[in-house]
Parts: sequence; structure tokens; C-alpha cells
Amino acid sequence: MSGKKNGLRREYILLALVVLLAFAGRAYGLNFPAYHWDEKIGFDNIFYASHNQLALMIYDHGSFLQYLILGSWYIYLMFTGAPLTTQGLLTSFFGDAAPFVLLARGLLVLAGTGTVVVVYALGRRAYSKKVGLLAAFLLALTFLHVAHSHYARGHILAAFFVTLAVYFCMDILQTGRRRSYVLAGLSIGLATGAQYSALLAVLPLLVAHVLRERARRPDAGWLAWSLDRSLLIAINVAALAFFAVTPYVLLDFPYFSGQVKGFLTQVVTKAHVSPEGQPVLMFYLTEHLRNGMGLGLEIVSLVGVVYALARRTSQDWVWLAFPTVLFFALGKGENFARYALPLLPFLALAAARLLVDAAEWARGRWRFRWADAGLVVVAIALLIPSTLNILRFDYWITQPDTRQLAEAWMRRNIPAGARLVVEGADVLGPDLPLDKTWLDESIAAASPDSLGRIYLEAIRASQLTGPGYRVERVFRLDEQHRGGVVIGTVDSADEYARRGVEYLVTVDWMQRDAEDAYSAAFQQSLDAAYQQIAVFEPTIHFRFDPLAWRMDYDALAQVVPGQPGIGGPRLVVYQLKIQP
Repeated sequence: MSGKKNGLRREYILLALVVLLAFAGRAYGLNFPAYHWDEKIGFDNIFYASHNQLALMIYDHGSFLQYLILGSWYIYLMFTGAPLTTQGLLTSFFGDAAPFVLLARGLLVLAGTGTVVVVYALGRRAYSKKVGLLAAFLLALTFLHVAHSHYARGHILAAFFVTLAVYFCMDILQTGRRRSYVLAGLSIGLATGAQYSALLAVLPLLVAHVLRERARRPDAGWLAWSLDRSLLIAINVAALAFFAVTPYVLLDFPYFSGQVKGFLTQVVTKAHVSPEGQPVLMFYLTEHLRNGMGLGLEIVSLVGVVYALARRTSQDWVWLAFPTVLFFALGKGENFARYALPLLPFLALAAARLLVDAAEWARGRWRFRWADAGLVVVAIALLIPSTLNILRFDYWITQPDTRQLAEAWMRRNIPAGARLVVEGADVLGPDLPLDKTWLDESIAAASPDSLGRIYLEAIRASQLTGPGYRVERVFRLDEQHRGGVVIGTVDSADEYARRGVEYLVTVDWMQRDAEDAYSAAFQQSLDAAYQQIAVFEPTIHFRFDPLAWRMDYDALAQVVPGQPGIGGPRLVVYQLKIQP
């Protein structure tokens, strides 16, 4: 009995160390500025919900996370004594955004770390405590999962609830307890509310239920299995949970469905991140997963999936159902690495199960006494590339940024009230204060009690001193956008000159390669009408926005933790030439 207690104590100590490691990697550097453009969209969505009875402006990616963040923000306002209104929220946010950004990101740190705990429980229940601990260790130090746990986006939250759902499905397979049906349904509903693609988590529920019923009632048939009360309860709980965190699917279905239809049409018709001549699925394997996990760990995990398919145990079928279907669905996606995040817990589980079985085989075949030690050594070796990337990333996001340097320089050198156009999707350029007179004019023109007016008043209240500018923020200088969609082009920089725009700011992350560069005619017009007056170069040049678009792993490999540097894009400030 004492030996069993000691073994359990060692197991929990190891788990605690793994969880601490997972939390540290995800929480470090969390207070970097709000440079993720999806975060900016999400935060504006939350302000909209606060002002419009929880209705969202955009339903592309689910409502659950936005509501969680809004709730945490209002709890924070209660502690600070600020008014529990949209006005109070916006005034506090623009007065000091850091606590709000930390709270939002902190929820994802907890979800990411929690997924490590759940994959341990899943591996332990499906196979053994060794598999559970090793799977948790592998996921804890998987770079792609760690990096995306820094952002207030719904994919990590969805991955947590999907993994939790599969854990309860495994319990359904083994015990058939109705409580597990209820909790599996709850997890599926919440996962889908965080990210719609998580609806695929219903597949492990169906697989677990059918396998359980086939063993328990082999002669009952498919109809009886399908109408089983426990399964129907699980499906209804899933639906209720989804509607609870996505209420406007019922309250305003036409608007909700139009939003989702537009998003899905975009997803299946365009790969935003270029797969560089490869099929999208191959790009996930050769770029996103290879670099996000490390080549060695990716290979072991994929071999682990093949091993599970070959073993064909009931436990294998339950957890394989979700990641297998999701992976092939990614072939019609936008090719963002974040869409692969729900795969990672299951790839860690596949790798852990393969390695543990290999160690046990070696122990039995050759009486290898050091099988467990060898297992640890192999796991650490597999994680070295990923761990190095975590150290580099966590360090780099804490370094000064070209946007901060550009903002400080422009405040010193550009006269107050000047007209500027800054490209970069509202976050990739410098964050400049707005001209107070211009703000007052905009406030006066806005409808009373509208969100736009409250928003502008909050900005005005936060800018009591210092210069301000008439800033227009655009996606690209050579494009016209509305609602994130290109509606036209700007053929010549002369258009800005004719409008009296005195300064332009370009961002190289908006021109990621030769295909994305300005046309020769537009660049020529820019050079003819405007002159460069300042250039802000990062120490290490990343080809893409590494937060929202795509990580440049060659650039990341150049980061040396402890060696100071300057992050961000290359920014160029242009001034209108004085015409003779």
C-alpha cells in the first residue's frame, strides 16, 4: 500500500513539474503590446457586445471566448471601482490597456496549460500513466501550442474543450456512465462555441457510443443504438451549451448565418497563406507541423498515428476520429497554422503511446533495464528544436519594436495636426495619438449614445496631453477595403497627395514577397509624390507578421536569447514633396 502511495505521489509531482513548465512557457512575455490584428478585431467585437446586449459585430470564429473576456473585464472593473458600462469599459481600456490585454491572454494561458493536464488524463485513462505523463510533457513543450497560447484567440480554447470531450468519450467507452455523456456533450458544445470546426468532436462521441453499445447490446441494431437515451441527452446538452455561448444564432439567425456563410465561402475558396506550390495538406506537414513541433517529434507522432490505426483497439478509434477528419478538412482551409492547434494534443498522445510501447517492447525483448531512462532521453531529444523555438519566441516578443520607435520619432518630428495615412491593418503600423480637434469634430458628428461616439470619447479622454494627428489607417496603400474585403484599388499615390495627406507610412509585412509588392507604377508614383524621411529597421527581418500570419522560422532561428534586438516590421515614413 505504501509503495502504491509513493508511486502516486511521484506521478503527481512529475505532473506538477510538467504543468509548471507548460505554464511558464505560455505566460512568459504575455504583456507584449496588442500587435495581433485578430486580437484587435476581437477586442472591438467585445466592445460592440458590451454596447449591444451581447450581440457581436462579427461571428466568424464563435462567441464563447469574447463573452469570457467580456466577463473577466467587467469583474476587473468591479475591483477598480470603474462604472460597469460600455463607457466605463472603454475609458478604462484606453486609459491603460495592459490589464485588459493581460486578462484576455491569461484566459488562453490557462486553457493552453489546462490542455496539458487533460491530455495527461486522457493518456492515463486510454493507456497508462506513463503515456499520460509523456503526452503531457510533449504537449507542454510543443512550440506551436505554446506560441498561440499567448494570443486572445479561440483556437486554443477550442482545443482544450475538444480534448476534454475526447476524455469523457473515453470514459463512455470504458464505463458507459451517463455523467460522462453529459460532460462530453457540454464540452462539445463549448468547443464549438469557441471555434465552429470543433463540431467535429461529435465524432468521438458517436464512435465511443457505438463501440460501447455493440459490446453491450450486439443484437440491438443501429436504430436502437442511435435512439439510446444517454446519446440523445449528450447531443441535447451539446446543443444547449452551444446556444448558451452563441445566443444570437437563435436571436438573430439571418445575420449570424450570413456572417458564417461569408466566412466559410472565403475559407474554401482561398488559401490566404501561400502553400508555395504545394497542396495545402502537404504544407501543413512540411511547414506548420514540421517547424511547430520539430521534425523528429512530428515524424514520431505520425508514425504513432499509423501505429494506432494498425492496432485498431477501441481506445484508438475513439481518439483518432476527431484529428483524422479535421486534418483532411484543413486541405480546404485558409492555411493558417492556428487551424492545426486542435490536432496537437492527439499528436502528442500518439507519439507518447508509440514511445512507451517501444520502451516496453525493448524491456521485454532485451531485458533492457534502462528502458524508462531511455524513454526520457528520447523525449528530451525530440523536444530540443521546439524548446529552442519557445525560448527564442518568448524572448523576442519582449524586445523593443520598430512600431514603438517609429511612434516616438514621429511624435518628436511631425507637427501636431498633420494628416497621415498608415497601412498595416490597424496594428502593423505605429499607434499614433489622434488630433484633439479632429476627435471633437468626429464626436460631434456621431450619433448620440452610439458605440462610435462612446469609443471616440474614450480615446479623447485618454489623450489629455501631447501632440495628436489626423490618422487614417488602411490595410494597404494601394487597396481600398471595406469590412476586411478588397473593394477597389488605389492606382497612384497622387490620390493621397490630392487629398492633402502630408505623410504616408508603409509596412513591409503587407508586401510579403514579389507577388504582394506594390506595382511598379504605384511605387513610381509614391517616389514621385513623396520622399522618404525615416526608415525603421528590425534587427532580424521576419518575412511575415509572425503573430497573425505565418512564423518565419529561418528568422526565428537567428534570435539569441539575452542578445538585445529590435523586433517588428520594416517601416518607412514618407513626406509629401513640396511642389515647385
